[in-house]
Amino acid sequence: MKIGVIGTGVMGKQLVKLLAKSHFQVTVLTRNKELALKEFNTYSDTSSADNLLSLINFTEEVSKLSPCGLIFECLPEVKEIKLKYYKEVFKSSDSLIASCTSTFTLAELSATLSNPSRLQIAHFSNPMSKLNLVEVVLAKNLSSEEKELIIIVLNQLQRKIFYVPDQHGFVLNKLLFPYLKQALNLKMDCELSTIEIDEIMQSGCNFPLGPFATMRLIGVPTVINVFTSLGIDLDDNEKKILMSLK
Repeated sequence: MKIGVIGTGVMGKQLVKLLAKSHFQVTVLTRNKELALKEFNTYSDTSSADNLLSLINFTEEVSKLSPCGLIFECLPEVKEIKLKYYKEVFKSSDSLIASCTSTFTLAELSATLSNPSRLQIAHFSNPMSKLNLVEVVLAKNLSSEEKELIIIVLNQLQRKIFYVPDQHGFVLNKLLFPYLKQALNLKMDCELSTIEIDEIMQSGCNFPLGPFATMRLIGVPTVINVFTSLGIDLDDNEKKILMSLK
């Protein structure tokens, strides 16, 4: 089965690698295929890179995605950028698109599309190598065959699927990021280290990771993007604490 991926950022690279490891033929749309290939070689361990690359084709042409039954969109959390690519893809193919957005709702992303039932949500947890959650929102008019296609792909990726409400941040980020924001705010007002705060939450709530370890795991750039997309403002001191986690 041929699967498409749009974008080669943090989530895009992870998803391309995961798809290839799961034996899918992957077509990756990128603005610079030579740079994307170089970055992928650096990102992947040398022992597996050659085998994975035999299943991956990087392209700068939207039309090359047309043979893909399902295309994952891994673009930045900017609605206008996402919509531009959706419309270009739908002009040249009958593929389904699954947006990997972490904050936008399906309703707002599909509102201006002439064929909204071809857009779905598949929000993967980051990093994919350690977290197998995927939050899914499907279009109401999706056929049983199209739904089955999405489920087959996600199952082959060994993801744990949850069908979630179509709301900003879905379930995971709607609950997680206010908690992370509060942790940053707390750190400003106390002399405890980030490690001590993490240990308190682990010991007191049986969390596998505390808030600061969680933000390190997700990656500071991704954390900042999600805060912004959810409309959660950080002051300068909170930003300094967050940047110190790199």
